[in-house]
Amino acid sequence: VFIGRHRLWRLGALAASGLIVLMILLTQSRGAFVALVATVCIGVMITRRRGRALGTLLVLTVLSVPFVPDSAWQRFGNLKNVSTERGMVGVDEEGSAQQRYQTLQVALRVAQEHPITGIGPMMYAEVGPIYGRAMATQYPLARNVRDPHNTFLRLSTELGIPGLLLFVAMMTTVLTRAWRQSTVLLNRGEPAGQVFRLMMLGLFAYLLAGLFSSIPYINVLYMMIALLGSLSVLASNHLDVAPAAAAQQASVRRSPALRLAGVRGGLANVATR
Repeated sequence: VFIGRHRLWRLGALAASGLIVLMILLTQSRGAFVALVATVCIGVMITRRRGRALGTLLVLTVLSVPFVPDSAWQRFGNLKNVSTERGMVGVDEEGSAQQRYQTLQVALRVAQEHPITGIGPMMYAEVGPIYGRAMATQYPLARNVRDPHNTFLRLSTELGIPGLLLFVAMMTTVLTRAWRQSTVLLNRGEPAGQVFRLMMLGLFAYLLAGLFSSIPYINVLYMMIALLGSLSVLASNHLDVAPAAAAQQASVRRSPALRLAGVRGGLANVATR
C-alpha cells in the first residue's frame, strides 16, 4: 500500500489489509481490537507518508464498517466500563472480562511463588487449576482455567523471571536493530526502510495482542522474529559494504595504469570484487 510501484500490487495490498482488519473486527476480540487501534496510531506517527497512511486508513474503515455486526461495536464500546477497582464487573454480560481479571490474579500468585525457575514449560495447564481451586473463595471464576491469557505472565509462571527477561531482551534486540536499519535506509531514500517499519509494526501488534492471549509457543511469532532479524543483518552488511565498494570503484576508475590500458568494462568490474 505504501511502497508498491505497480497499481495491482497496491490494490492487492489494500485488499489484503482490509480483509485482515475485517477479520479482526468480526472475531469481536477486545484484545485484538485494542492492539489494532494502538498499532494503527503508532503506524501513522512513525510513517513518513502520513497523508497516504491516513487515506488508506479511511478507505479500510469505509470498506470494513458495513460488514461488522452491531454486537461487535457494542462489545468494543463496553471497554469504557473497564475498572480494576471493581474487578472488571459489568464490562460484559457474559462476565468474560471478570473471569480474565480473576485468572490474572491467580497467575500472579503462581509467578510470585516460583520467581526463579517457574513451574516448567507448558505446565500452567496442570498447575493453574490447582491454584485456582485453592483460591476459589476469592476468585471463583478462575477455578479451572488452564491458561492465564497473557503471554508475559505465562512466561513468568512457567520459566520464571529469568525466562521472561530473556524473551523481552530478544524482542527488544530485534526491534531496536530493525528500527536502526530502517532509519538509515529511509535517510538514504531506500523504500526498504518502510518495509522494515511495517514488519516491525506487525510484530509489535502481535506482541501487544499477547497481553490478552498466550502466544509464547506459537511458531508464527518466532518466524516473524527470525525474518525481521535476518533482514536486519543483511541490511547492516549491505550498508557496511556499499561505501567500501563505492570507494574501491572510484579508485579503480582513477588508476592511471588501467586508464592507459583502456580498461573500462569487465576487468574493472573484476578488480572491484
